[in-house]
Amino acid sequence: MKNQFITKTFPNHQSIATGLRVESHGFTDNWVFDPAFNRTFGEKDHEFWKFDDGILLIWTLNEFSGGTHSSGIMMWPGSNYGYGPHNTLPSLFLHRNESLSWSWRVDTVIDWLTHKTKPVNLVFMYFEDPDEFVDGFGPESN
Repeated sequence: MKNQFITKTFPNHQSIATGLRVESHGFTDNWVFDPAFNRTFGEKDHEFWKFDDGILLIWTLNEFSGGTHSSGIMMWPGSNYGYGPHNTLPSLFLHRNESLSWSWRVDTVIDWLTHKTKPVNLVFMYFEDPDEFVDGFGPESN
Protein backbone atom coordinates (compact mmCIF):
# COMPACT_ATOMS: atom_id res chain seq x y z
CA MET A 1 0.00 0.00 0.00
CA LYS A 2 1.41 3.41 -0.96
CA ASN A 3 0.31 6.78 0.35
CA GLN A 4 -1.38 9.02 -2.18
CA PHE A 5 -0.58 12.19 -0.23
CA ILE A 6 1.48 11.49 2.85
CA THR A 7 0.05 14.41 4.81
CA LYS A 8 -3.60 14.17 3.75
CA THR A 9 -5.97 11.76 5.47
CA PHE A 10 -9.00 11.46 3.21
CA PRO A 11 -7.28 11.04 -0.16
CA ASN A 12 -5.50 8.02 1.33
CA HIS A 13 -8.63 6.58 2.95
CA GLN A 14 -10.65 7.01 -0.24
CA SER A 15 -7.92 5.33 -2.29
CA ILE A 16 -8.03 2.33 0.05
CA ALA A 17 -11.85 2.25 0.01
CA THR A 18 -12.19 2.55 -3.78
CA GLY A 19 -9.01 0.95 -5.06
CA LEU A 20 -8.52 4.08 -7.17
CA ARG A 21 -5.82 6.71 -7.25
CA VAL A 22 -6.53 10.32 -6.33
CA GLU A 23 -6.94 11.49 -9.92
CA SER A 24 -9.70 8.92 -10.41
CA HIS A 25 -11.69 9.24 -7.18
CA GLY A 26 -11.26 13.03 -6.92
CA PHE A 27 -10.31 13.39 -3.24
CA THR A 28 -7.28 15.66 -3.19
CA ASP A 29 -7.58 17.20 0.27
CA ASN A 30 -9.40 16.91 3.58
CA TRP A 31 -11.63 19.84 2.56
CA VAL A 32 -13.11 20.95 -0.75
CA PHE A 33 -14.44 24.33 -1.82
CA ASP A 34 -17.38 24.21 -4.21
CA PRO A 35 -17.79 27.53 -6.06
CA ALA A 36 -21.34 26.56 -7.12
CA PHE A 37 -22.37 26.61 -3.45
CA ASN A 38 -19.72 29.15 -2.39
CA ARG A 39 -19.02 26.79 0.48
CA THR A 40 -16.31 24.56 1.89
CA PHE A 41 -17.22 20.94 2.62
CA GLY A 42 -15.53 18.51 5.00
CA GLU A 43 -15.95 15.04 6.45
CA LYS A 44 -19.24 15.82 8.23
CA ASP A 45 -20.92 16.97 5.01
CA HIS A 46 -22.70 14.47 2.77
CA GLU A 47 -21.63 16.52 -0.27
CA PHE A 48 -17.97 15.89 0.57
CA TRP A 49 -18.39 12.13 0.17
CA LYS A 50 -21.10 11.91 -2.46
CA PHE A 51 -20.24 13.71 -5.64
CA ASP A 52 -19.98 10.98 -8.27
CA ASP A 53 -22.38 8.01 -8.40
CA GLY A 54 -19.97 6.24 -10.74
CA ILE A 55 -17.33 5.86 -8.04
CA LEU A 56 -18.17 2.92 -5.82
CA LEU A 57 -16.44 1.80 -2.69
CA ILE A 58 -15.18 -1.74 -2.34
CA TRP A 59 -17.79 -2.47 0.34
CA THR A 60 -20.56 -1.21 -1.96
CA LEU A 61 -19.37 -3.53 -4.73
CA ASN A 62 -19.26 -6.35 -2.18
CA GLU A 63 -22.89 -5.63 -1.21
CA PHE A 64 -23.91 -5.59 -4.91
CA SER A 65 -22.27 -8.96 -5.57
CA GLY A 66 -25.16 -10.70 -3.82
CA GLY A 67 -25.31 -14.13 -2.29
CA THR A 68 -23.74 -14.29 1.13
CA HIS A 69 -21.58 -11.21 0.62
CA SER A 70 -22.01 -8.47 3.17
CA SER A 71 -19.75 -5.77 4.54
CA GLY A 72 -19.00 -4.57 8.05
CA ILE A 73 -17.49 -1.11 8.38
CA MET A 74 -16.16 0.04 11.74
CA MET A 75 -15.87 3.84 11.84
CA TRP A 76 -14.20 4.18 8.44
CA PRO A 77 -14.41 7.80 7.25
CA GLY A 78 -17.40 8.30 4.97
CA SER A 79 -18.94 4.88 5.62
CA ASN A 80 -22.16 6.34 7.01
CA TYR A 81 -23.12 7.81 3.62
CA GLY A 82 -24.79 5.81 0.87
CA TYR A 83 -22.90 5.35 -2.38
CA GLY A 84 -23.84 4.61 -5.94
CA PRO A 85 -27.11 5.35 -7.69
CA HIS A 86 -29.10 3.63 -4.91
CA ASN A 87 -27.22 5.19 -1.96
CA THR A 88 -26.13 1.73 -0.82
CA LEU A 89 -24.85 1.38 2.74
CA PRO A 90 -22.82 -1.50 4.12
CA SER A 91 -24.82 -4.24 5.88
CA LEU A 92 -23.22 -3.34 9.21
CA PHE A 93 -21.54 -0.10 10.15
CA LEU A 94 -20.84 2.07 13.12
CA HIS A 95 -20.29 5.80 12.92
CA ARG A 96 -17.09 7.21 14.28
CA ASN A 97 -17.25 7.25 18.06
CA GLU A 98 -13.93 7.71 19.80
CA SER A 99 -15.44 6.93 23.21
CA LEU A 100 -15.66 3.24 22.26
CA SER A 101 -12.57 1.32 23.33
CA TRP A 102 -10.34 -0.28 20.75
CA SER A 103 -10.91 -3.70 22.33
CA TRP A 104 -14.70 -3.24 22.06
CA ARG A 105 -14.33 -2.34 18.39
CA VAL A 106 -12.21 -5.41 17.66
CA ASP A 107 -14.58 -7.68 19.60
CA THR A 108 -17.53 -6.27 17.64
CA VAL A 109 -15.82 -6.90 14.30
CA ILE A 110 -15.00 -10.46 15.38
CA ASP A 111 -18.70 -10.90 16.20
CA TRP A 112 -19.58 -9.65 12.72
CA LEU A 113 -17.15 -12.08 11.11
CA THR A 114 -18.34 -15.07 13.15
CA HIS A 115 -22.08 -14.37 13.17
CA LYS A 116 -23.99 -17.67 12.97
CA THR A 117 -26.50 -16.68 10.28
CA LYS A 118 -25.02 -13.76 8.36
CA PRO A 119 -21.29 -13.25 8.83
CA VAL A 120 -19.64 -10.43 6.92
CA ASN A 121 -16.98 -11.33 4.39
CA LEU A 122 -15.39 -7.87 4.18
CA VAL A 123 -14.40 -5.54 7.01
CA PHE A 124 -12.92 -2.06 7.08
CA MET A 125 -11.80 -0.70 10.46
CA TYR A 126 -10.58 2.75 11.37
CA PHE A 127 -8.61 3.68 14.46
CA GLU A 128 -8.09 7.39 15.01
CA ASP A 129 -4.49 7.06 16.18
CA PRO A 130 -1.84 7.78 15.08
CA ASP A 131 -3.71 10.01 12.63
CA GLU A 132 -5.31 12.27 15.26
CA PHE A 133 -2.14 12.38 17.32
CA VAL A 134 -0.24 13.69 14.31
CA ASP A 135 -3.03 16.18 13.53
CA GLY A 136 -2.93 17.47 17.10
CA PHE A 137 0.80 17.50 17.66
CA GLY A 138 2.38 17.37 14.20
CA PRO A 139 4.24 20.09 12.32
CA GLU A 140 1.10 22.03 11.33
CA SER A 141 -0.70 21.76 14.69
CA ASN A 142 -1.53 24.66 16.95
